Parts: sequence; C-alpha cells; structure tokens
Amino acid sequence: LLSDGRSLLPVGVLDVAGSFQRFQAVEITGPDGSLIAKGISRLSASEVRAVIGAHSSSAGGEVVHRDDLVIVVNRR
Repeated sequence: LLSDGRSLLPVGVLDVAGSFQRFQAVEITGPDGSLIAKGISRLSASEVRAVIGAHSSSAGGEVVHRDDLVIVVNRR
C-alpha cells in the first residue's frame, strides 16, 4: 500500500472500527493505530468485516481502490 501505490485489498485488512457505508470516506491506520491513508471505501463496514483476510476475487474486489486513496504519511 505505502511503497507501491497499490489498492487496499481485503487480505490486507486486520480490523474494522466503526461503521460506514459503501463510497464513504474512511481512515486507514497501521498496526500501531497511526493514520497512514484516507480513501473512499468500495465496501461497507459490515461487508469488509465479512471478507477480512480474503482474496479480492472472492471478496468482491478492493476495499479502497488506489485511485480513491491518499497516503498521508511519508513513504520511506
């Protein structure tokens, strides 16, 4: 996500906090809870919870497509 400018896929999601609908803005945090990106989710919170860790082809695609993603930390 950070180094290659890729989409956030279900396999890369560890947890979902709060509730949101499809196409709402979401914050993406790292394992330590720090904000790393913001984007538009293509799935609702309940849909993401149902596909955490799944391959994107079986989960209905990306959670946040790279075209809808803004990285807010420095890439090192």
